[in-house]
Amino acid sequence: MQPFLLKFDNSLKKQYIDCMDNAVKHMMVPIHEDDIGFTKVRLPYGWCSNMAGGFPILHEGINYLTSEALFQALRFAPDSGHREAIAEIKSPMAAKLYAKKTERLKEMIIEQRSDLDLRNMILCVQMKVDQNPQLKQLLLETGDRLIVEDTTARKSRPDLFWGAIRKDDFWCGSNYLGNIWMMIRDDLK
Repeated sequence: MQPFLLKFDNSLKKQYIDCMDNAVKHMMVPIHEDDIGFTKVRLPYGWCSNMAGGFPILHEGINYLTSEALFQALRFAPDSGHREAIAEIKSPMAAKLYAKKTERLKEMIIEQRSDLDLRNMILCVQMKVDQNPQLKQLLLETGDRLIVEDTTARKSRPDLFWGAIRKDDFWCGSNYLGNIWMMIRDDLK
C-alpha cells in the first residue's frame, strides 16, 4: 500500500519531498477543505482512532476493548500471556504502554512498523468495522473524502507513519491508518 494512493493529486506526479527538517521523506498531498482529519476520540471522526472506546473486538476467543489493545496484543506470541494481559487493561493508552515497556519489547514477535505490523493494523481496523456495524454506515458517510490521522498537534513527535501533519498547504506523512480506513471504505462500496 502506497501512502495516499487513494486520493493523490496526479498533477504532483507522486513526488516525494522533504517535510520534516530534511530528516524523513514522505509523500505530500494538498490539503482540501473537505478532508477528514481525525485527532482525538471525542472530536468528530474520533471513531477512526484506535484509541476510541465503545468498539470491542473479539479475536481468537479474547475480547479486546479497543482496536489499539488488539493491535498491541498481536505483537506478542499467542502463548506469551501478554495478549490476555492486554485484553484486561481498560485504557487503550495503558495497553499501548504495557506493550512498549522496555523489558517487553524483546518479547515482541512483530517488529514495529514492519509489513507484518501493517497487516495486523489492517486486520484490527477491518475487525473493528465488521464487529461494530454502526461503523460501516459512518465510514460510508465519509464519501470519497481523504481520511487522515492528523498528528500535527501532538506534544511528542508527530507520527508520520500511521498519520500525517499539516505543513503549509499539504498533508505530510505516510498516513497508513487513514489509508486503511479508505481501503476498507472502498471495499464496502
